[in-house]
Amino acid sequence: MAGRPPVWSWRQLIDGIRFRVRTGVPWRDVPVEYGPWGRICALFRRWQRDGIWHQVLTRLQALADAKGAIVWDLSVDPTVCRAHQHATGARKQGDLQKEPPGGVFDEPGDHGLGVLITSVVNSAEVLIMTKTSGVVEVSRTAPHGGLLVPP
Repeated sequence: MAGRPPVWSWRQLIDGIRFRVRTGVPWRDVPVEYGPWGRICALFRRWQRDGIWHQVLTRLQALADAKGAIVWDLSVDPTVCRAHQHATGARKQGDLQKEPPGGVFDEPGDHGLGVLITSVVNSAEVLIMTKTSGVVEVSRTAPHGGLLVPP
């Protein structure tokens, strides 16, 4: 490598990213011992655009799954969340945005298949909706797991 040696190590910058993601503070509030906040933010965004964070997540999930450390169950909370009409975040001229805020990457065609959604109807039954191959199947069960006979 030619030129001056870097002032901030990769480890410090990545730790700065981890600090910001873990705490949720604005970029400007990342402690200076991790490096300049602008440099940390730029590294995060560059890796986000290049899909590196997605690759890291996929690789870590594969390693953990191989060890049996991941349980692939999904629980969806059916609570209704209301937001003010101005909280939608939609741009008036969305076509002017250079890229989506989450970066650009292609989703697999089968994304979202096999989703399990449960909803408690009352204390006596639970509705379970399973989405497989684009078809939503609904079944009623008792809270302890036994299948109920449809009415």
